[in-house]
Amino acid sequence: MIRTQSVGRALACASIAASIAAACAAPAQAGSIRARIAGDQKVTAATAIERDTHGSDGVVSRNYSGRVAGDEVVFDNLPDAGSFDLRLETAGGLIAGWNAAVAADGDARPEPLSAEAKRALLDKLAGVARRGFPHEVVVLDIQGNAEHAVVLATSVRRGNIQGAGAVGGWVWRADRYEYENPDDDTWAPLQEQPFYAVDRREVSPQQYAALRVVYVAALGGIGLSPEKPVVDLGRITLPAPAAGVHAAAADGRPTREFTVKPRPAEWPAID
Repeated sequence: MIRTQSVGRALACASIAASIAAACAAPAQAGSIRARIAGDQKVTAATAIERDTHGSDGVVSRNYSGRVAGDEVVFDNLPDAGSFDLRLETAGGLIAGWNAAVAADGDARPEPLSAEAKRALLDKLAGVARRGFPHEVVVLDIQGNAEHAVVLATSVRRGNIQGAGAVGGWVWRADRYEYENPDDDTWAPLQEQPFYAVDRREVSPQQYAALRVVYVAALGGIGLSPEKPVVDLGRITLPAPAAGVHAAAADGRPTREFTVKPRPAEWPAID
């Protein structure tokens, strides 16, 4: 009996040792994203942010540092399944990706997002903002189709806030909102994930005035999978960050912005 127990313990220890050795010898993660940067904006630091929207506590973000080699930005050893937003630091400011992807329109011939739909979405955001925390809310971009839409908005809360840090008590944030309109009746927040913060910072008035951030959809929502673990974005011309917080289209031109808080008497012309 004693000999049997000794042999059992030896086999168990050997099994544990083999498991530890296998874990230590596990290959590096296979995911990779790369891009070649064109234009005058020189990247000084790069981060890939993994957005996990399936967690029970909301959106979980994990940061992975990239390397900059000449005009190339490379992110290696990423998980081979996930969605990533890139953040590129330049001397002129921050260029950040955001996920503008939405589910496909269910129609055989997908309909683009109309001007009327955009007005309805602005109405929705204005209603939320009126009762909300910030003093000012600006919609930076609206993307989608006749059934699904996403909105990127920036906001600031000015003044002292209970529990805020000593930097000045202001809160600046950028948020991604997602809406659905499957019955062509009314736009409603996506139940699974109505919104999440793309960025949030406690800032002083001076820090807020110094912000130079531009969001680019082409640098966000980059999906990796075991079937496609490597994504090459090709050659990308980065927009020059202007003072404040803005968004840019794929061609680098600024997107149309709409202030929803304070709400204007009527919306300006919408394309």
